[in-house]
Parts: sequence; structure tokens; C-alpha cells
Amino acid sequence: MKKPILSLLLIVSFILLTPIENQAKLAKTNTLKVPAVTTIKRLQPEHSGTGTVGYSVTFAESVTNLSIANFTLTTSGGISNASITNLTGSGSNYVVTVATGTGNGNIRLNLGNTNGIAQPHNVTAPITGETYLITKNFVNPVLRIQAENPLYDANSTMIDAVEVINADNNTIVNDALINASFENYDGKTNSFEYTPTGTNWTFNGRAGVAENGSGFNPAITTDGTTAVFLQSFDGVNGLVAQTLTLASGNYKIRFKAARRSGNPQAVNLFINDVFMGVIIPSSDVAYELFTSDVFNAETVLSVQFDAFTAKAEARGAKLTWSTSSEKQNSHFLIERSNNGIDFTTLQKVQGSGTTDETKFYTTYDLQPLNGINYYRLSQVDLDGKLTLLATKSVNFNLSANSVSIFPNPTTDLLKVNFAANYYTQLQIVSLDGKSLHQANLGAADTNYELNIQAYAKGTYLVVLKGNKEQYSHKIIKR
Repeated sequence: MKKPILSLLLIVSFILLTPIENQAKLAKTNTLKVPAVTTIKRLQPEHSGTGTVGYSVTFAESVTNLSIANFTLTTSGGISNASITNLTGSGSNYVVTVATGTGNGNIRLNLGNTNGIAQPHNVTAPITGETYLITKNFVNPVLRIQAENPLYDANSTMIDAVEVINADNNTIVNDALINASFENYDGKTNSFEYTPTGTNWTFNGRAGVAENGSGFNPAITTDGTTAVFLQSFDGVNGLVAQTLTLASGNYKIRFKAARRSGNPQAVNLFINDVFMGVIIPSSDVAYELFTSDVFNAETVLSVQFDAFTAKAEARGAKLTWSTSSEKQNSHFLIERSNNGIDFTTLQKVQGSGTTDETKFYTTYDLQPLNGINYYRLSQVDLDGKLTLLATKSVNFNLSANSVSIFPNPTTDLLKVNFAANYYTQLQIVSLDGKSLHQANLGAADTNYELNIQAYAKGTYLVVLKGNKEQYSHKIIKR
């Protein structure tokens, strides 16, 4: 996982504890005078299920008298009762906390007015921030606990005593996990072992078990004699995972964590790849208790989902899936990412409503990115409830003259991917031959992003010029 960086995680760990205070008002979209804002960025992963999320708001200059009332929320899908609850910071840097309310959908923070703010600039409002995809309902939930350390300095965090808590009565659900304290594994010794077998957990290559007093020198656990270590090294963050056995209901995850030594290391909790919380343990002697936000487990799918495959073909990525039955199914969403974290919507595929017949779906990404493409499939009910179904990846090694342009059509951001050391200049040209934008490209450049929101609706040409040849492709601005 590439972000958030460790410093931002420290902020997020504070944000997750902030209580709900009031409900935000929706913004009017007329032209207002507001301070110039450099960024309104997420402080935690885009796909989150936490009770609160955070934004960093950076102004081009120092401002004063900024308040919650200067911000608005835009929500979609099944989100309700979302609100802006807290504002901290000063000068040009602020942090805004948003309570995510109930339901699944999208939440976006906007700066909408200048009421009471000193030092405003005259620009067009609203100024929109990045969007969170909120998911709090999970079918067949899979628990993943994963370290995050951008230094990859071989530091480790110890994890033990994982528990699933019934959020309605605060009792432990004993049968939800197998081997919750990691005491059982094949060939148990008094030492430590990477990727042990016989644990009922899935370990990646940077995770394992360590006994009290072993050469791994773990913090001493009092819940038996064994704990898990999650190590960050050589570009890999250690993780453990297990599918939960749960009836429909509301639940929380609780576990203990301790530092082994060295630099602080975050430990993130995910349900079905959705971020549910983070702990950064401070002690290498005593274990600290972490409890996630509440999530909902469901045992009945609106869509009985069978399979999702992603395959590289000459024309692009072929994406196929099937269902054995559907109930009030509006549509499917296909999203794409180059890092498995930040996804953008690629396609919307119409569902079959309500049916007991097997249905097969196929679509293509005709302009894949160079390198690994992650494709996320979600299903949306007629009432707007969104369910994440699966994520697959495909690797494309584009030839020297291969170019992908995405999204096309677009309303604002345009991304152009190309091979390195091939093109020296990029232009946006109108159909009458007028050059509207020009940028020089370095030998190591493999992508270029441009915001064409200000362009009039219509058709334009993306032109790439190199020492050997020229490439051009039509794009549509909506």
C-alpha cells in the first residue's frame, strides 16, 4: 500500500476518535469568492469504512477565521447523516474531520464560501476535494491485518489476540475466527518462523510467528506464548488474513499490537480490502489494544456472484464475470488503479434487475495502463447500496509506440501513458489545427496528466512527437 504516508497516519489515528458533532449542509453551486486552495486531499485510503475520515486542506496563503461553515459535503449512493465535525490547523494548513454517517456511497469535501474568512482571493467556487468511497456492509467478510512502513527497514510489529466483537451487545464472537491467538501451527518450536502452515491464517512472505523468548526478540505476549510478526522489508509489508464466519449483524475487530524495535510502524486493518482503521503502537514492551469501527456483515447477496476474471489480450484487458441470480440489481461498476489503492471509475455495466437465470458479462479496457492494472468490480442495488465483489490485476508491457489515453471521453482530468525514451513533446490540438497546450517530455517520462475542464465541449487531438515518429489520437471533452 502506497499511502497514506506515515506522518498522515498519525493524523488519521487521531481523526478516527473524533465524535460526531453536527450535520453538514449541502453547498450551493453558484459562483462565490473563496480563498485560493492548493489541495483538498484525503488523509486515509480512498476506499474506507471508518466512522470518520479526514482531509488536509492547503491554501496558497495564510488565512484566518476559517470555520466548519465554510465547507460543504457532497454525498451520493446510500450515504445519509454524514457531517463535518471538526476543523484544526492554522495559517495555510488545516485538517477537516468528516463523520461518514450510515450507508455505502461516496463522500466529498468542498470549500464553498468565504463567510468570515480573512485574506480571501477571488476565484470560482465551489472548490472540490478528493472523494472517499465508503463501504460499511460486507458479504463474506475477509479480515486482513497489514503493516505499513514506507522505509521498509526490516522493522516489525507484533500482533496477538485477534477478536471479533458483536457491536450490539459488546460480546466476543468465539467461532468467528480460528486460532485467533496464533498458538497452533505445524512444527511448533521455541523459535520463530516465516509463513507457517497449519494456522488457518494466510501469511505473505514478510509475516510469521514468534515464540516468547525466541531469537526474533518479540514483545512478550501474555495471551499464550505465540504472537504474529508483520515485517516491512524489500518493498513488501507483512500481512495475515482470514475469512470470518459471521451471521448477519454489526461487528468490530479487536487485537493487541506492540513494536518490536526501531522506527514506528503502522498496522492497518481491512475488511474485503476496505480500510477500517490503523494503530501505530508506541511500546516495544507492552501490547496496546486496538478496536476498529463498526461494520455490518451480510449473509445474503443481492447478486449471487460466481467469478470475475481479468485477462490481457491484444485489444486490451478482457473483464468477465457471471452471476447465478440477481435481485434488484441496478448495475455493476468497473474501476481501475495503477497501485491497488486509488481507483477511478472505468465503466458502468447494466445489471439484469431480478432474475434466477445465470447471466454472463464481458467488457474491455481498450486503453490499459503500462504496468500492473488493478480492476475492481462492485455491484449496485436499485436503492443505491454498493457491494464490493472482487479485485483482479493484469500486467501490460506496452511496446515502444503504445499509448493509452484515459478517460476518454472526459470532463476534466486526462491521463496519457506511453513508453519511456520515445516521445519528446505532447500537444493538445483543436481540429482546426490550433495548439492549445504543449509540454516537453523527458526521456524517463511514461505518463502525463492534464486538466481540460476549461476546454469547450468537443473533439480534440492528443499529439505525441518523438525523434522517430508522431502519434495522434482523438479525445472527446464533455
